[in-house]
Amino acid sequence: KKFGQETIAGFATEHVQVREIASRTVVDLWLTRDIEMPDVFALVAPDQAPDTVIQDALKRRGLNGYPMKSVTVEAGHTVTVETVKVERKRLAADFFEIPNSYAKAEISPTTESKL
Repeated sequence: KKFGQETIAGFATEHVQVREIASRTVVDLWLTRDIEMPDVFALVAPDQAPDTVIQDALKRRGLNGYPMKSVTVEAGHTVTVETVKVERKRLAADFFEIPNSYAKAEISPTTESKL
């Protein structure tokens, strides 16, 4: 469902709503096409990708873009996430380097079962 245009943090957005019938989840999104939205989750953490049912519903309707705001209502709880500032700048290559102090830690099976 489309609700119209709105400006968030200086970006034109389109307010849309997606309902997932099986889980009774309602997601309101304010999408902008002015910011590229790479599928980072698919590249680095496919098991943590956002709800693909909702993503697929948006794609089928040609609704894509960076979510400047989202309001999710599920099981009586509401979660709101909103972008308040976007700063475009070039980052030095070393910004993406792994620090020398980095050490990989293993999670014990007992701890992992609690996650």
